[in-house]
Order: sequence, then structure tokens, then C-alpha cells
Amino acid sequence: LYGTTTVKEAVLQSEIIKTTVEGFLRGAVKCGQKYYPTQGYAEVCMRVYLAGRGGIYDVLLPLMKEEKMLPQKGSAFTPKGHVMSLPATPKVAPPSQITRPYDGLIVDVREFSFRPAIINRILTKNNEVIFDPSKIASAILIERGCGGFTTDMNKAKALLKVWGSNNPMTVKAIGVVKLTDVQVSDDDASAIFVQDKKTNFLAEAKVVFVLR
Repeated sequence: LYGTTTVKEAVLQSEIIKTTVEGFLRGAVKCGQKYYPTQGYAEVCMRVYLAGRGGIYDVLLPLMKEEKMLPQKGSAFTPKGHVMSLPATPKVAPPSQITRPYDGLIVDVREFSFRPAIINRILTKNNEVIFDPSKIASAILIERGCGGFTTDMNKAKALLKVWGSNNPMTVKAIGVVKLTDVQVSDDDASAIFVQDKKTNFLAEAKVVFVLR
């Protein structure tokens, strides 16, 4: 689900989620099978959808909110000049000087071990939250989750273009927390914050993580 929490652990913590997961998996669709007669066993492939109506996001996230099993909210990131001060002055233009705002985000995390999950967050180096499910519009969260994943920069741009982003910004991760949370520099965090104020791409989950 996120960090080091798994579906198994969520099931152990909540009878409601256990019942829902069991019912959801019974609705999985078979996508293939293979029998190995000499070894005496068979393999069956079952598909469950992550996004979209009836997918994992649609089924589990409302229950996780109700059961208070989502990550606890850390301090929200607000760059210098907006409310909270940072140790150093961010090198980012104020909104009034932005002439061609970015309308999407590519996070290059290829230098680190990173896992796609139901919940992936973007944090500052001090673990202030820049992006998590609470920033995403409910309908978009169900349809798109916390963004997309690919191993190719061009594919990341192509995916964002499908989502309506024609001028995405690219930032490099400076670290990963618990395998599923990406850390970015203060300057990049400030740039994301300011650019999002212009085009609201975080609420639309126009975010793609580029993996190894």
C-alpha cells in the first residue's frame, strides 16, 4: 500500500478491509493459465485493476480513510515568502514572473530503489509533504491513483500528454524513504509548489515517476 505497510498487514488490522479485500479478489478476472504435467502443478494468472471504477483505489482508499490507516499527515511544505521559511532562499521565480508555467511533473528516481505503490508521496529532505493522496481530487485519485510509472523519460512525457500536460517539469530525486516516498531538494520543492499554484497539476495527479 505504502512504505512498508502491505495489504496483508492492513487486513490483519481491520475486519472491514479484510472482508472487502476478500470480496474484491473474488471478482478478479482470469488472464491466463498453464499446466505443467511432469511437475504436477498449474499456474493461473488473475488480474485486478489498480485504477478506475471498481479498481483497488476505488475499493480500498475510502476504507483506509475511514479506518485512519493512511499515512499520518506530516508538516505541509510551504516555501519561503508564502508562510514557512526554509533554511536557504529557494532559487525559484515568484508566480508573477512565470510566463510559461509547467503543467505536469516527472520525478526521476532511477538512482534509488523505489517501488510503485497504492500510495506514493513526494517529500522535502525534511519530510515535509509536497504530494500525497490528500492533494488529489477524489475523482482523479480513483481514476489515476498517485500518478504513473515508467522506466523511460519519453514514455513519461507521452503519458503526461495523454493526461493533458504539454509542458512538464522534471526533477531528480535526492532520496527515497521506506521505498515508496521520494525526496526532492528544497529548490525543486519550491518550484513544484509555485508552478502548481499556476496550473494545479498535483490535484490532477499529473505526476509520473521514472524508475530503473
